[in-house]
Amino acid sequence: MKQALAITVTCFLFLSACQPQPLPPPEPSDHCDNGIQDEGEVGVDCGGPDCEPCQNDTQPDPETNPPNGPDEIQPPILPD
Repeated sequence: MKQALAITVTCFLFLSACQPQPLPPPEPSDHCDNGIQDEGEVGVDCGGPDCEPCQNDTQPDPETNPPNGPDEIQPPILPD
């Protein structure tokens, strides 16, 4: 009985001493340096899930991220 208690206490102390290690920050992806706003970037080559945060003066690319949001993109009007 004493041996089982000693093993239980030892296991508890060992497991409680283990702390999860934080993950290192992700490496910037290749698309973060291609001069195009793509892959979820907020601005050209910045922001989004993979790239470095944008600076305050970075403006979104109006072609891929229009000022009023993607719902404001209108299809072209074709001549009759």
